Amino acid sequence: MNLREMANGSFSAGGDDTAKRLEEMEKFYRLMEVHYNNFQQEWEEERKKIYS
Repeated sequence: MNLREMANGSFSAGGDDTAKRLEEMEKFYRLMEVHYNNFQQEWEEERKKIYS
């Protein structure tokens, strides 16, 4: 059984809440990944300025 099956209620009665939590977590980490990648790119540019 995978997480999506569990979240869709095939594992427990609280499936709706679990599905919402998984959706929230997925959206949160996708957004954090965007911010992290932007930070990394900006930091690489700043670091080049320091060492050039």
